Amino acid sequence: MQLFSKIKSLDRTSEKGSCNVGEGLKTQKGKLLLREFVFTPKAGIRQKFGNPIIDEESFSLLWKNFDPSSVRFPKGATDFELLYLVLAYDPELNSFTTYEAVPIRRSQWEKAEQLELKMEGKVKKKEAVHYVLVVGIRFLEMLGEEEYESLGQDGVGIEVFGVF
Repeated sequence: MQLFSKIKSLDRTSEKGSCNVGEGLKTQKGKLLLREFVFTPKAGIRQKFGNPIIDEESFSLLWKNFDPSSVRFPKGATDFELLYLVLAYDPELNSFTTYEAVPIRRSQWEKAEQLELKMEGKVKKKEAVHYVLVVGIRFLEMLGEEEYESLGQDGVGIEVFGVF
């Protein structure tokens, strides 16, 4: 809530008492605050894989050297799943539209690769709409065909990769 209060305080167009987050996100500082906020510090995605190249037109993310074998996995975890969403916020309607990429799974034994995350469908870009790029990670323990979620503060994570 503190993050959104800070972003809301950046609204320079609304009257005092009726400031809103949407106007605050139009500022460079508002975008920076949201992008740099650490939701889950124990499972930092950028710390594990670095910063991807972001295509602002298609909203795809590209890691040129994505290396699961160099990542420290939580105790017992053997695999992870990356989930990628674009949240389109329309301040006029005060509503969100969600676009998803196909989740990817990798094991701790996989080699480095070039990895691109793309939206399943085309993101409909509109004027005055804010696009928030969010990546989540979920660690798993695979035992044969059985799958178990890693519990604990480093077993899941979420991070904002961009705001447009």
